[in-house]
Amino acid sequence: MAVELLKSDERILDLNEQIRDALRKYVSIQSDCIRFDMPDKDHTPAEPTLCVFLYDIQEDLKLRHTQPRTYHPASGSIEPKYVMVRCCYLLTYWDPLTTNASGPRSQTMIVMNQVLNTLLNLEAALNQDSNVRQEPGPAQVRVIESSEHLSGLGNFWQSLGDKPRLCLNLAITVPVALTSQENTVVPVGTLVLKAQSSSASLEQISNQFKEALISRVKPGSALERHQLGNLAIVADWSDVRKQQRGDTVNVHVAGLLAKALYTKVVGVLGEPVQGAEWQLDYAISADYAELKQGPEASTMTSEGE
Repeated sequence: MAVELLKSDERILDLNEQIRDALRKYVSIQSDCIRFDMPDKDHTPAEPTLCVFLYDIQEDLKLRHTQPRTYHPASGSIEPKYVMVRCCYLLTYWDPLTTNASGPRSQTMIVMNQVLNTLLNLEAALNQDSNVRQEPGPAQVRVIESSEHLSGLGNFWQSLGDKPRLCLNLAITVPVALTSQENTVVPVGTLVLKAQSSSASLEQISNQFKEALISRVKPGSALERHQLGNLAIVADWSDVRKQQRGDTVNVHVAGLLAKALYTKVVGVLGEPVQGAEWQLDYAISADYAELKQGPEASTMTSEGE
C-alpha cells in the first residue's frame, strides 16, 4: 500500500537555483558548465567548469529564537514555523586549457574574481527575493574561511587526487519551513467588548445567598424571618481553578428551624440554585446536612420565652 508523502520544503533547492542565476550574471562561463558537485578525480571536466559544492548543512543555533507567526485571513491559515539552516558551499574553477597559466590575470584568477563579486553581492539579491516569498527573516551570506567539516583543505584536495587550487568558501543561512498539518485556523467572526467584574469575596457570596434564600422561601412571620436570619452560611471554593474561572461555589447551611420552615427551606435548597430567580453572580452547590429540624414554631416560641 502506497504511503502518501508529506510535502518537503524546497528552500535549499531554491537556494541552489538562486546561486546559479547570480553566477550567470557575473561569471564569463557557459551556463551549463556550472555544476553543483565536485569532479571525480578520474574524470575531471573537459571544459571550463565552475563547481559549487554543498558540503555541509546544519541548523544555525545562534539564530534560534521565538518569532510570532503571521495569520492570513484570506486563507484562514497561520504561516508555518521556520528553522534557520546554514548551508556551506565550496566554489572552485576547473579549466583543463589553462592548467599552466600563472599570470596575475590568468583565466582562473579572472573567473574567481567574478565569483567573489557574485558572492559579495548575493545577500542583497537573496533578501529581495525573500521579501517576495514573505519569509520570516533575511538571508545571511558570508564568504568565510574553510569550515572544520572539510577536515583541512590539504586532505580535501588529496582525496580528489589533485593539487590545491584557489577556492571560495560560502556560508548562507536561510529559513526552512517545518511541516505542519494544523495551520488552518477559523477566523474570528465577532468581537465582544465586555467589562470584567471583580471577583466577589466569599463573605459577600454568603450574604447574597442568604438574601436570595430568604426571598425564595418567603417567610410568613417575623419568627420565620428571625430564624432564617440566624442561619450560619459559609461559602468556599472547591478548588483554586474554579475560583479563577468563576465557577460553582460551595455553600454550607447550618442552623435550627421550626418544622414547617425547615420543610420549605429544604424544598428550596433541593432545587438547582441557579437561574435569574436567585439573582446570584455564581452557580451555587448547597450543602444543608447541618441544617436541623426543630419543634413546631409555637413550641420554639414558648421555649424561647
